[in-house]
Amino acid sequence: MNNVVLSVLLASLLLVGCGNSNQTTSPPTTSSSTNNVQPPKASATIGNERIQTVINGYQWSDGNHTSIGDAASDPAKNLKKYDATVGERVTFSFDQKPKSIKLAMWSNGKQASTTALNNPSFSLPSEAGDYTYEVTGQWGNDYVNYDFEVQVH
Repeated sequence: MNNVVLSVLLASLLLVGCGNSNQTTSPPTTSSSTNNVQPPKASATIGNERIQTVINGYQWSDGNHTSIGDAASDPAKNLKKYDATVGERVTFSFDQKPKSIKLAMWSNGKQASTTALNNPSFSLPSEAGDYTYEVTGQWGNDYVNYDFEVQVH
């Protein structure tokens, strides 16, 4: 009789242990580019004209997830080149204000300059030509590169 009671008790414990088999748990949160964590948008203007920018590489997190986007070799290749006047002012605005801003300029496929900006605006060069710009906003460990092209006359 003790064997029967012991067998029933053991079978009950096994069934209770397996009773939650339909319950699922979420996988642990990890850094990945598949999470829906989007970096802030930004826009640029020259005079009264709004300029199309493209995000070219970023790392952005919301505290629980991190999203990383790789930089393309020539992200502005298919962008419209905006006409501008020598020395004209470009103003950049962000959906979320960055802690720091860096500007890189390319001419003839080569990086011509890199500089830190104290405010989100800069002047176009004094020489005519086609220029690709990359404005990098930095938010702590997060960053976003925004690219656009200008044809200076």
